[in-house]
Amino acid sequence: MGQRFRPAAFNLLPEQIAIVNEQGVIIDVNDTWRQFARRNGSPQQAEHAVGVNYLEVCDQAQGRPDGEEASAARDGIQQVLQLRIPSFHLEYPCHSPSERRWFQMNVTLLDRESPVVAVSHLDITRRKEAEIAQQREHGMLQGLFDLAPLGISLVDLNTLQPVNFNAALCDMLGYTRDELLIASARRPAIHQSPDERQAYLNQGRCTGRCGPVESVFIRKDGSRIDVLQNGTRILGPDGTPYLWSIEQDITRRKVMDRELRAAAELDRLTGLANRTVLLRRLQQYCDRSRLEPGFCFAVLFLDFDRFKIVNDTLGHEAGDELLTALAQRLSDDLVISGAGKEEGGSFAARFGGDEFVYVAAGINGIGEARGIAERLQAAVSATYHLTSQTFQSTASIGIAMGSPGAGGPHDLLRNADTAMYEAKRLGRGNTVLFDVSMHDRLTRAMRIEAGLRLALLRNELTVYYQPIVDLGTGHMIAVEALLRWDHPELGRLPPDEFIPIAEETGLIVPIGEWVLRQSCLQWARWQREDPHAAPPGVSVNLSRRQMLLGTRFLLAVHAALHEAGMPSSALQLEITEREVMRDPVSARDLLLGLSAIGVRLAMDDFGTGTSSLGCLRDYPFQTIKIDKSFITDLSRDPHVLALAHATVSVIGNLGMISVAEGVETPQQVAMLQAMGCRHGQGYLFGRPMPADRLLSAMRDAGPAGDVVPLA
Repeated sequence: MGQRFRPAAFNLLPEQIAIVNEQGVIIDVNDTWRQFARRNGSPQQAEHAVGVNYLEVCDQAQGRPDGEEASAARDGIQQVLQLRIPSFHLEYPCHSPSERRWFQMNVTLLDRESPVVAVSHLDITRRKEAEIAQQREHGMLQGLFDLAPLGISLVDLNTLQPVNFNAALCDMLGYTRDELLIASARRPAIHQSPDERQAYLNQGRCTGRCGPVESVFIRKDGSRIDVLQNGTRILGPDGTPYLWSIEQDITRRKVMDRELRAAAELDRLTGLANRTVLLRRLQQYCDRSRLEPGFCFAVLFLDFDRFKIVNDTLGHEAGDELLTALAQRLSDDLVISGAGKEEGGSFAARFGGDEFVYVAAGINGIGEARGIAERLQAAVSATYHLTSQTFQSTASIGIAMGSPGAGGPHDLLRNADTAMYEAKRLGRGNTVLFDVSMHDRLTRAMRIEAGLRLALLRNELTVYYQPIVDLGTGHMIAVEALLRWDHPELGRLPPDEFIPIAEETGLIVPIGEWVLRQSCLQWARWQREDPHAAPPGVSVNLSRRQMLLGTRFLLAVHAALHEAGMPSSALQLEITEREVMRDPVSARDLLLGLSAIGVRLAMDDFGTGTSSLGCLRDYPFQTIKIDKSFITDLSRDPHVLALAHATVSVIGNLGMISVAEGVETPQQVAMLQAMGCRHGQGYLFGRPMPADRLLSAMRDAGPAGDVVPLA
């Protein structure tokens, strides 16, 4: 069974060798093994070793004097068999009353596929006896001294002169032992500080122990290393006191400590100062402004306007690349302007995400702060050449001026952050200087946000409906659902105040689904109440957040239609031109999905975004709602009139229906009729009203009185 593992010289080797399989069973032994068994009074083991379980034999030794070695041998064999490690070695005594002997067991893996090991036992008695003799000759202390991996020195505490160094310390310092003894006697300044060395030795002489102490040693080549010293006093055979001192090279650790301290103060990605350093230095500037009335500084809070687009479309690696490039531009500005060359001067820090802070120190006032902001705007808005593609954007910047009455670092950062959000609200690429009134607006916005989270639960939201009429007949052909909110403390809030907050916080998703459901159910109630007066369709606005839901929103639309028993053709969803152009591909996919289930689609606020008339054919819109800014200027600006006429013509040629928003005068109606506009919406035909007033109001009014039916 073990023949394939037996080399030609198997029986000639001096070691006792057994071949053991994966189960621990001996499958072959050599002649040396048999001879040893016979010599030691085990003739049966000599002849019948094959088939014996070696591991069980080791287990049977438990409790005997050699039980510990047997257990270690068993563990070693199992490690090689089970973990496939190449080999295992164990030295162990095998003593009898008449003699003391030592053996070395070697376990070697022979076959990885079906693990088989060779277990050999070599008599190392002579070697061990020589080692013991050597140990006795040199003494245990000297053995430890020479073999220690750490540096060790022995100093005579009477003369304070070193008498020995171990090899590790010699290697550490680049000397031979003799060179180091001579150098230390002549120049004890292998320590950078002789005074520190003297204090260390005195402590050992007086107390018997010294350290741990960090010192700097000078190597033979002149380089410095950091060393950790620990010493204890010992007595020689003649009673002479010596200091046994252990020296450990901690240079690498000290370097790492310095790097960690630097990392604790720098942003890992950009290399700019981090928030901890930002707050510390701002506190220094705040203190300085109180002590030096002429010292002025400004905190500029920057947020990259389109960073999320890069992260979402190109990935986080591209986002990190963009942040690094942006940080470099801020650093370059400090260098070019010379503002950051002096200690305590201007600096840039990463606040978090795509937010950065530029602290302009020692400036002349608000005018210079604005000039710096303009310079930074120009720097950050230049094209970025990323690995995957080029990219360009602007930053929103908020400025807070540091002054004795401006508060501490947290106050300044909060004020600059508030101004930055005000800049974002005004549009991309803006800079805003903080003023106290912004806090009032921020506080109001926070109250609105908190109220919005409870508005649905408290039934504070209401849907109003505004008629959309046929300009040819004056009859109502649909209504637009418009959200209204009566805040319990702030009163009725205009939609353009609370809807952007709902959009930003994500609350627009549940609110939008609620409006959709209520509008569909209300349409069904109108049909049951008076199918002749009821509006044929209802139009509901779709937000950007809802568009991002994709399939989930399609399911919500389907559920609302099913619950109300409303045909999909009676529902129209309005999407603003701006939101369509924000992500044209995703918008098109969603619109195609809505169109597939029969929902009508309208582009809202057309003329306020960046789309062109030609791109309308790429989307499944049936209706285009022309923004009221065009309608308002129809009679005042002939250019607007010409543009509106061309827009209506193209919409009609594409087979779509045009709706004019914000119609308020009969003159506007006549001009719209003349250019072929199909439908209109505005105060002239009816203001937004509660659902329970719509049918009666439309019945009382009849066809829109200011609409002259077309022949």
